[in-house]
Amino acid sequence: MNQHFMPLDARTLARVLGGEATGNNVRAPGPGHSRDDRSMSVLVDPKAPDGFVAHSFANDAWESLRDYINEKLGRPAWSSSDTAEDIIARMTAHARAGFDFNAASRQRQEEPESKSFNDRRLTSAGYRQVAAYDYLTEDGELLYQVLRYEHPTKDKTFLQRRPDGRGGWLSGAGSRKVLYRWPDLPATIHNRAYVCEGEKDADRLAAHGFLAVTVANGGWTSEAVEALRGYDCFVLEDNDASGREKAANAATMLHGVADSVRVVRLPGLPEKGDVSDWLDAGNDYNELPHIADKTPVWTPRGDEREDSATHSEPPQDGASSPVKAIPLQWHGDADPNEDRAWLIRDLIPETGKGLMSGQWGSGKTFGALDLSASVMTMEAFAGRRVNRQGGVLFIAPEGAYEIPIRLRGIVEGKLQGLTFLHTGTDAKPIDPGRLPIAWIDECPPLVGKDSVEILTLTAQAAAERMEETFGLPLALIVVDTVAASAGVMDENAAAENHRVMNALETLSRKIGAFVLGVDHFGKMVETGTRGSSAKEAAADVVLAMLADRDVSGTISNTRMAVRKLRGGATGAETPYSLEVIRLGDNKHGESVTTCIVRWDPERSSAPAGTTRERWPTSLRVFQKAMQLALTDHGKRIRPFGIEGPEVLGVAETKVRAEFVAAYPVDGETSEKRSEAKKKAFSRALKNALERELVISRDLAGVDHLWLKDSGDE
Repeated sequence: MNQHFMPLDARTLARVLGGEATGNNVRAPGPGHSRDDRSMSVLVDPKAPDGFVAHSFANDAWESLRDYINEKLGRPAWSSSDTAEDIIARMTAHARAGFDFNAASRQRQEEPESKSFNDRRLTSAGYRQVAAYDYLTEDGELLYQVLRYEHPTKDKTFLQRRPDGRGGWLSGAGSRKVLYRWPDLPATIHNRAYVCEGEKDADRLAAHGFLAVTVANGGWTSEAVEALRGYDCFVLEDNDASGREKAANAATMLHGVADSVRVVRLPGLPEKGDVSDWLDAGNDYNELPHIADKTPVWTPRGDEREDSATHSEPPQDGASSPVKAIPLQWHGDADPNEDRAWLIRDLIPETGKGLMSGQWGSGKTFGALDLSASVMTMEAFAGRRVNRQGGVLFIAPEGAYEIPIRLRGIVEGKLQGLTFLHTGTDAKPIDPGRLPIAWIDECPPLVGKDSVEILTLTAQAAAERMEETFGLPLALIVVDTVAASAGVMDENAAAENHRVMNALETLSRKIGAFVLGVDHFGKMVETGTRGSSAKEAAADVVLAMLADRDVSGTISNTRMAVRKLRGGATGAETPYSLEVIRLGDNKHGESVTTCIVRWDPERSSAPAGTTRERWPTSLRVFQKAMQLALTDHGKRIRPFGIEGPEVLGVAETKVRAEFVAAYPVDGETSEKRSEAKKKAFSRALKNALERELVISRDLAGVDHLWLKDSGDE
């Protein structure tokens, strides 16, 4: 029989579970986790059979969460005599919330049908496997391997595989994720564990007697965390944004389980350096414990570490939380926002909220999907460089049924046959047949009480799957359209539109992705996005999809204008066309078509007041090498296909030869001088690419370079 319970109150539920309530959402320790753990999220929903919907970010099965919460509430457990109607009602509630609560079970069911392991797409692109790292159970049984691949000119990358039980391999690690070098733990005589970002670093420290561990892709599971219970953990932070983020995540997961956690920043570490680089620089292994011990014990931001004897109970109903001052930032201190972080260089920031608005028929959704494809693959968007690769969540209460066919059009019209491995970038290879994009066909009203919590949980579930399957973060969330998602009573009311934009901002802040709303223009193009001007005023960026329309409705002169860019120049326009792609015939023999966006960045108009970026003095030798190589070996090429622009390009090897011949270095031996020249060229090439002074593309397996603007000469 279906159970009926009194309505739940989020604050009461939080107190029972030992967590915190925000609105109707509760974050609390999962079953069997430490009291500081917050891997369980519970949404109070009166429409759900139990009055709540639960989700675990530590991959605990939702059935165990349900039974655990009901037990804490003093409720009877689910009965095996529940009818099919009872089960369907419960599962419908979970489906309505948009989560995959049975992920672990589903993964186990899918594993026998998983694809065989294949790394040809890497090896054919010049990558070579240099290491295989075994992830073992505590008893030494092989669960899966992480494979490291390196390339002569491109950044390293990784793949995962697991035994198929028949002497072969399946792609991926499977559903169980454990600690690297787990069998070392019971064999050690001390309780100090060094947590590294990668397997290479862990192996290097272990070879010198240290207990060193890591997890693949920074993915901490409850089993991996529990293995380090009682240890003093020293998290070795890599010196880049990704390293700092992974170190903070490791510390957060281990806090409250390990006896102590310290995040160790090694002195003198170069940019993007790790502990291996620190040792390569001549530092002594024996200094590491001394540096680690001098590092303060890590505590969560805002947390006041409490002694167990003085620990107080959570506040009762009606009690207020302690008031705390807002942290101050002082000029001269390290500024984390000193350099703007871009998703699309000089166009879309890495986080925040924005609008892609336009007239009917201008192809707004096609533009948003083209942006999504660029973010997933790091192919240029409207002639602009993609700075952050990641997955996409598309929230489409309007026209979601069109997404699969439009993605198919992008794949067949723009992505098929491309190799997403670019010199000077950190791009991961992407299979055009399996893109890191997910979508939902409904959206809770953005002005609704629990909408942000529901969307946050949905986005977090998508982010976990993208990290696990593709090794990518969730970088872009698209809401198409804002009008269909807002839920406002009066779209001209400034207060209601402020609430809509605040919801997008909160979602971006919680997920760490940029949130782009697709919206309509009003009757007058000059007034911009339909409804209150509060929407555009609150946006960080507004991209206008413009077009001219004659009396018959025919569209022409399509272009994207930068209508607003917080902290940047506006007014630039990039022309584009909507190209029809034929995808075949349906079962009735009728042609199936869709459209893709073809950008024409060569005809872009620059914003008023902009100036070209000049070559800095540090790149003069590289600039001269480019000039000589283009003069002696340059050829007219069309790097973007027959319909793309023609440029004067040259093989990268020719530029390197000219650079090496002209670059002066000191060195005791020819080998040292040659190595110094090689490193100098790599630095110069990376610098020129980042400044967008030159452009690089792989053509038939050969990297080619050309000047972005010959007028800079």
